[in-house]
Amino acid sequence: MADTVAMVMEAMLPELDDLESKGYFSRSELREVIKKRQDFEYNFKRRAALKRDFLRCIEFETKLEELRKHRKKALKIKGKRGPAETGIVRRIHFTYERATRKFKADLDLWLAWIDYCKSSNSTKQMSKVVTKALQRHGHVAALWVEAASWEFERNANVAAARALMQQGLRHCRKDEGLWGEYLRMELLYVARLRARREVLGLPNPESAEDIAQLQRQQREAKEAARKRKRKGPQGGRGAEEEEGAGEGVSAEEAAHEASEAAVRAVLTGAVAHLVVKGAITAVPRSLALRQRLLRVVGTFSFPGVQDLRGALLEGVAGDFGDREEAWDLRARSHLASLGQASKASADPASSVQQAQQEDAPHQRCCEVFRAALVALPTPLMHMLYADYLEERLAPALQAAQTLASAVTDAQGDGQAGKTGKSQSEAGAEGGKGKGARVTRMTRAAAEKSKESEQQQQQQQQQQQEGQEGGNSNSATAAAAEAAMEAVSLLGAELLSLYQAAHATGQAGPEVYVRWASAAVMLAQPKVALRAVHKGCERWPSNAQVWSHRLKLELEMRGRKQHHADDLFATLESALAAVPAAEAAALWEQALQALGQHQQLQQKQQQPQPSEDLQRLQELLVRTLAASARGPVHGGMGSVVGSFLRHLHLEHGPSAARALSSRLLTLPAAGGDFFRTAIELEQQQLEAEECTKGTKKYKERERYVQRLFEAAVDAYGAEDADMWLAYTRFEASRGKGAGQLYWRATKALDDPDGFIHRFRELQGVGP
Repeated sequence: MADTVAMVMEAMLPELDDLESKGYFSRSELREVIKKRQDFEYNFKRRAALKRDFLRCIEFETKLEELRKHRKKALKIKGKRGPAETGIVRRIHFTYERATRKFKADLDLWLAWIDYCKSSNSTKQMSKVVTKALQRHGHVAALWVEAASWEFERNANVAAARALMQQGLRHCRKDEGLWGEYLRMELLYVARLRARREVLGLPNPESAEDIAQLQRQQREAKEAARKRKRKGPQGGRGAEEEEGAGEGVSAEEAAHEASEAAVRAVLTGAVAHLVVKGAITAVPRSLALRQRLLRVVGTFSFPGVQDLRGALLEGVAGDFGDREEAWDLRARSHLASLGQASKASADPASSVQQAQQEDAPHQRCCEVFRAALVALPTPLMHMLYADYLEERLAPALQAAQTLASAVTDAQGDGQAGKTGKSQSEAGAEGGKGKGARVTRMTRAAAEKSKESEQQQQQQQQQQQEGQEGGNSNSATAAAAEAAMEAVSLLGAELLSLYQAAHATGQAGPEVYVRWASAAVMLAQPKVALRAVHKGCERWPSNAQVWSHRLKLELEMRGRKQHHADDLFATLESALAAVPAAEAAALWEQALQALGQHQQLQQKQQQPQPSEDLQRLQELLVRTLAASARGPVHGGMGSVVGSFLRHLHLEHGPSAARALSSRLLTLPAAGGDFFRTAIELEQQQLEAEECTKGTKKYKERERYVQRLFEAAVDAYGAEDADMWLAYTRFEASRGKGAGQLYWRATKALDDPDGFIHRFRELQGVGP
C-alpha cells in the first residue's frame, strides 16, 4: 500500500514544482496540499474504500483549482499552460476514474463526472466518459440524452447525435422522455437550418402546400423547356443527338429536383413526423407520451409545426376518445397560440384587444368541452371543464377589478379637476378685478392686453388636456365594460356547468363546495347558499359540504341576531348527520358561531343567555355517548378541549369542571380532553396556592388525581407523556412515584422511552 501511495505522490512532483515556481502557492501551502492528498490516497487504498472518501477528495481538488484560478487573475500570472494549469484537473478526472472503477453501478457518480467534464471544458475526456457510462448503463435514457446533447450542442455533429438517439431508443424503446428529447432535437435542428438559410438569403418553404406548388411550377417550366428544344430548327442526326442530350439533362434535373424536395421536406418537419410516428408505434396507449410530444412541439413555431401538432391531436382523438384527460388536452390545445394565461394590462386599449384575440380560441375550447360532456358525462369531465373555466375566470375578474378601480379613480380626478378649475377661474376673476384697479393707477393698457392673451392661451391648453383626459377615461371605461362582460359570461357558463352536474347526478361533494366558492367570487351569495344546501341534501354525511355551508352562514347570517336560531339549527343538523370521527371541524365552527353570537349580544347590551351553549353541550354529550373511544391526539378530544376552554373563559372553572366530570362517565373522548381538563385544574390549583391544605384545595387535588387515573386507564398503553405528567403531579404533592413507575412499565407497550425520561426527571443516570 505504501509503495503505491508513494508512486502516486511522486507523480505529482512536476505539478507541485510548477505551482511553486509560477507563484500560485507557497512552499508551506504545498506541504499542506501534499499532506491532504496523501491522507486521501491512504483512504483509497484501505480494504473497504468508501464513496464519500472519493467525493471529499474531488471537493478538495475542485476548491484548490478555484483558488488557483483566482490567484492567477489576482496576480496576473501569464505564460504557456503547463502542469500547474492542467495538473489539478487531471487529478480530478483520475479520482473520478478510480471511483467509477470501484463503484461501477453508481449512476450518480457517472453523471457527476459528466457534469464536471462539461464545466471544465474537457472535450476529449467527455467522449471517453460518456462511452464508458453507456457501456455500463445502456438502459438509462438520461445518459443517451447527455451524449446526444453533447454531440449536437458542443460538437455540432447532427449525424452523431441522431445516431446516439436512435441507438438509445433501441435500448430504451418505451422511454417517453427519450422520445420527447429526440423530437426536440430534430425540431431544433430544423429551426437552425431555417435560420441559417435566412442568413444566407435562401428561401424557406412556408408549408407543405407551398412545396407542392413550387414543385409543380418547376416541373411545368422544365417540361416547357424540353418541348421548345424538340421543336428547334435542327433535324436529322443533330436532332437525335440533342434529344439524347436532353434525356441526360432531364435525368440530372430529376435527381436535383428530388434532392431539393428532400431538403424542403426536412425544412417543414418531415423527420419530426417520422419520430412522432415511431414514438406512437412504440408506446401506443400512453396519453402522457402524446402530452409530452405536444409540449415539445408547442415550443416551436416554424411552418410545418402546425401540421405535426394537428396530426398529434387527431391521433389523441382517435386513440383516446374514452379518456377525459384526452378531451381536456384537445380542448386546451386551442389556447396553445396564446401561451400562458393572460394577465391584466395597464393599457385599456390593449386589454380590450387582448380580450378580443382570446375570445375565438376560448369559444372553440368551450365547444370541445361541451362535446366532451355529451360523449363522456362523467364527474371527472365536469371537473376538468370547471378547472378550465375557473382558470380563465380568476385573471378576468382581477382585470375587471383593476379597470373598474381605474375608472373610479379617473372619475374622482375629473371631479377634483373641475373643482380646482372653478376655483382658479374665480381667483382669476378676483385677481383681474384687483389688477384692473392697479392698472388704472400704475400700468398701461398694453400690459392689460398681454395678460388677457396669456389667460386665453391657458384656457385653450386646459381644454385640450380635458379632451385628452376624456378620451383616456372613455377608453378605460370601455375596457372595464368589456372585462365585466367577459366575467359575467364566464361566470354564467361556470355556474350553469355546476347546475348541469347536479341535475345529471354527476356532482360529488367537491363540486358543491366549488360551486359555492365560485358564486361567492361572483358576488352571488344566495346562489352560494343554494349550492351548499343542495350539496347537504345530496351528501348528508359529508363533513366538507356541511363545513362550507356553516362557513357561509357564519359569514352571511351570523352577524344578525334574527338568523342565530337558523344557524344553530343548521349546526345541530350537521353534527347529527356527520359521523363523530369526521366532525371535529364542524364542532370548531360551532364554537366560532357561539363566540360571534355572544359578541353580538354584548354589543347590543343584552343579557348573555346560555341557551345556545346548553344546546351545544347537550348535543356534544349525546354525540360522545354514542361514539367509541377517541384517539390520543386530535379528533373529538381536541373539540372537547376547546369546549372546556370556552366554558372556563366565559363561565368560570366550575362550569368547565361540571362538563368534564360529566364526560368522565362516557367513553373517553380523546387524550386532548384529559390534557386540557388537567391543565385547567392545575392552573386553578396554582391560583389557589395560598389555600393549600384546606378542604376545598384537597378536593381539587383529588379531582385532578381522578382525571389522571381516567386518562391512564384509557390511554396508559400508548401515552407515556400522561404517565410522566402524573408522576410530576404526585411529586409536587410530596408523594413518591415508585408505584406509578411500576404501573407505567407494566401498562406501556414500549416502556423504554418512558424509563429513560423518568430517570432524567429523577436525576438518575442510565
